[in-house]
Amino acid sequence: MRSLILGIASLLAIPFLSAAEPNPVPENATGSTYGNRWSCNAGYERDNDECAKISVPDNAYLTNQTYGRGWDCKWGYKQEQDNCVEIILPDNAYMDSSGSRWACDRGFVKEQEACRLVNVPKNAYLDGNGRNWQCIRGYVSHDGRCEKIAVPKRGYLTGSRFGKGWQCERGFVETDSDCIEIKVPENGYLTDSSFGDGWECEYGYRKSDGMCEFIEVPANGYLKISSSGGDWACNRGYVKQNGSCAEVILPANSHLNFRGDEWECDRPYRRQTDNCVLID
Repeated sequence: MRSLILGIASLLAIPFLSAAEPNPVPENATGSTYGNRWSCNAGYERDNDECAKISVPDNAYLTNQTYGRGWDCKWGYKQEQDNCVEIILPDNAYMDSSGSRWACDRGFVKEQEACRLVNVPKNAYLDGNGRNWQCIRGYVSHDGRCEKIAVPKRGYLTGSRFGKGWQCERGFVETDSDCIEIKVPENGYLTDSSFGDGWECEYGYRKSDGMCEFIEVPANGYLKISSSGGDWACNRGYVKQNGSCAEVILPANSHLNFRGDEWECDRPYRRQTDNCVLID
């Protein structure tokens, strides 16, 4: 009992720990409802543990930003170091939507601190942004002017601003800035391509010395479509040999490959010359 009384007495003698006091909120600041944080009021910026008044230059105004310098220049002024200087508009210019820069009127282009007139040549017009020009249809830009496009007979304007600006009609091909009629051989037909001969051979024929040659398909073969008008291939189980289709002879324990023109050994057999054998 004596020891119990002494223990209680010793506990009572220990002073209670006081809760940590919150950091004091400085003048011109507002405390946060969370933790011991605080932020400076509008028009003030943090300087260590105090809030110092933001120095706003002439022709500027305070912003609501909690970072950066805390002020912006008024419309028509721009920042230079810690001051706001007036923007002087050159002739044929206007203040853009930011209020801190200027741009040239339509038909003028910026050069250093001035607006230069865009010289639009004859047979041209200002483009959409008003800072350059384009030639009207039927003309092409050359050395700062618009030259008329010379379209040959059996040709037509393309409307493109690139290249020569014209193409030959269907059935004609460009040769030395002229349009020459395409001679299509028998069993051939016109194509819509502006490249190549302008014609291809019908299915079952191939090009040969400007003509369309009939394709002889051997037994156990078939015609296949290709970009050159057509060719032939052998059926599965046959292989091309000297213009004909030879049968693929399968040795024991083998099968045709993926293409069907050669054989492979079944597993676990392996190829040795023309046979499939087991290898220990």
